[in-house]
Amino acid sequence: MTRIESSTETARRFFPVILQSPWAETHLSSLAAETNREWDHWYYVSTNGQLKDPVTGKKLIDIFGNPKDEIEEKELRIIHELNSWLEENSEGLAFWISPKADGKYPCHKLIIHRIAYTLTGEKAILNAAILFDGPLKNPELLRETLIVRPDNEEEIENIILWIEEREKQEVPREGKNYTFQSRVYLELALQGFSLQRIVEEMTRNGFIGPHPTSCLPIYKPQATFSNSIPYNPFIMAKINGEAKFVKRCGVCGKEINSFISKGYRCPSCGGVYEGC
Repeated sequence: MTRIESSTETARRFFPVILQSPWAETHLSSLAAETNREWDHWYYVSTNGQLKDPVTGKKLIDIFGNPKDEIEEKELRIIHELNSWLEENSEGLAFWISPKADGKYPCHKLIIHRIAYTLTGEKAILNAAILFDGPLKNPELLRETLIVRPDNEEEIENIILWIEEREKQEVPREGKNYTFQSRVYLELALQGFSLQRIVEEMTRNGFIGPHPTSCLPIYKPQATFSNSIPYNPFIMAKINGEAKFVKRCGVCGKEINSFISKGYRCPSCGGVYEGC
């Protein structure tokens, strides 16, 4: 059986890659959600019956169109089914399961899809995924089956209860928002902070949780840890500089060595950081 790397090892390996991707903020938030077993949320838009990435405009069938094995072939077929389902329906709910696979996926992943519309009336699909463990019957049949259900909260609750029966523990009903923290870490990396130090901080404060991830796309596999990260306009357009790294409390001198924002309260003296 293939050794499952720790979440921190995964973060060290993928952080340089994520930094060079137009999906940087989304992928870093996904890393936090998956390693903490929280719901991961994202969306796609649909144009002329084809799901597209909203950042690059690329069709999903093109992004995932070169499967390397039988598992990826099944996942590509799911994308084709989603395109057809979305084209034929004005509303609805669908889900499928990507079971664990030795050497590829260390745990199961359930993905829910919900038909929605943008403010301009463009059809879209809202996605929510969560990782889980537990026994599954006919896992490969599940991998290639898109299950379509009516769009209501009862159906979503039934899906969560189904996961809980296998996981033997409670599944969160709502996801956490990791966007702000992701922006802070991305800004620090682009400003030249040590990537190793940033990953250590991510782990220390719980942004990176204890669980393994399902999978993360590799856009530039040759990337390695470096303090020289290429300028990424997709990241810089979203960063607002709301946090800074502080070594010591400005009131009592207590060591902090963390990233804080306005309103942070020192656990030692109670002093409140008012921002720059």
